[in-house]
Amino acid sequence: MEHTLPYWPLAALLLVLAAIAVEDLRARSIHWWWLPALAACLWMTGWPGTQHPDHLVDAGWNLVFLLLQGSGVCLWWMLRQRSPAQLVQQIGSGDILFLVALAVALPRWEFLPVLLTGLCTGLLGAGLLRWLRPSGDPTVPLAGLMAIHLGLWTLTKHLVPGSVWAAWSPTLLSHG
Repeated sequence: MEHTLPYWPLAALLLVLAAIAVEDLRARSIHWWWLPALAACLWMTGWPGTQHPDHLVDAGWNLVFLLLQGSGVCLWWMLRQRSPAQLVQQIGSGDILFLVALAVALPRWEFLPVLLTGLCTGLLGAGLLRWLRPSGDPTVPLAGLMAIHLGLWTLTKHLVPGSVWAAWSPTLLSHG
């Protein structure tokens, strides 16, 4: 039997993602209260209905992957810039906590595709923002762009029957 949720948790998730995206794109920062709201929405739409018992194991592996990826970025930055202080100014705590919320909420076979495609589309979105507003802030609003990506991924998966995401990621937010 397929588990389905009422649409209000999905709508709440999309509203929180939209608020994060708007705030991050406008101010290049997000308020701390959006992150517990995001975690709660991801938890409401994902964990209660999944049949996968190893959520904490998946969360641990996802966090290890983020740690390895972050270590690689830090190493690359230090080799390139020789100053780790500038990296701290470039990567905001909201971006890191947004990625941690995703890592904890999604199973690892969902987290990796969401993260990797989100980072790629985030780079494209950042380039588009730089092209549209060349005199704007040069930082990348990663949490906002990732929120847009996750929202579009979720909408496509759940509202377009037979979409590529539905076949590729059958358990995203337990609506598969």
